[in-house]
Amino acid sequence: MPFAGKHPYPQVIAAQLGNEAGLVGVADLARN
Repeated sequence: MPFAGKHPYPQVIAAQLGNEAGLVGVADLARN
């Protein structure tokens, strides 16, 4: 089952992108 090995990666990538987006949002609020 190749999908079983690939399943966790999108969640990890989404979490990293979510964290980066959150930091960018905080930076934008701090600048304004």
